[in-house]
Amino acid sequence: MPQLDKGFEVFVNWQTALFCLGIYFATYIVRTVVQALIPKVKVKGAMPYHLWNELFLPLGPYGTGILIALVAKKFPWPMPIADVWSAKVMYGLVCGGASGWFYGRFRAWAKVKDERKAGTSDAPPAPPSNPPSADPPADPAPPTPPAN
Repeated sequence: MPQLDKGFEVFVNWQTALFCLGIYFATYIVRTVVQALIPKVKVKGAMPYHLWNELFLPLGPYGTGILIALVAKKFPWPMPIADVWSAKVMYGLVCGGASGWFYGRFRAWAKVKDERKAGTSDAPPAPPSNPPSADPPADPAPPTPPAN
């Protein structure tokens, strides 16, 4: 299966890591600028909020990857895709998806870690370090009769 190995090498190299980091930083800059210029995208319940969070933010890394693939003429592309623009677009799409997926997983992991540290997690509480003994509780002392 030498073809599969060659195809795998296209995505597992320093160029791909650099490209994915570039997508992340470009998307982060765009997100920060939009959220600073249009404050309604951060107000829950507003229409811009739903469009921003449900459409533009999830599709941002894909679009950024394609845009960088079309614009970056001097980027050191992996050899099999260096000369074909459609291959660069697909590479940008795949790297944008990988970048967005990894960012989403990392953010979710960091959120869970912060919630557990703060003690506000929805996760079940950890079992006690010293489990209760299996012995039944002792009978309470019988009541004493009142003194006359």
